[in-house]
Amino acid sequence: MKLPDFLQMISNLNPETTFFIKNKDQILPLAKITLTANECLFLPGKKAMTQQKIIALLKKIHHRHLSIYLLIDQQQYPIYGLHLTLEKGQATVM
Repeated sequence: MKLPDFLQMISNLNPETTFFIKNKDQILPLAKITLTANECLFLPGKKAMTQQKIIALLKKIHHRHLSIYLLIDQQQYPIYGLHLTLEKGQATVM
């Protein structure tokens, strides 16, 4: 998934929506975003980021057509979609 598509997809969510990443059977908090020259990496951690924080971090990027990947245990996985759990206020990136 490209960064502009992701930002548009999450733009109308509640700003307090927390984000998680899913890989295989694991669901982990999305805690860190790292940018390289060619890609945007989502990393797991202890505390899940909110929509508001993600938008604030990523809206100022000039080279916005970066591909997004999950980085788990030094392995990159492409992102294909987003699963919303509205009653819990959560979004899971897959």
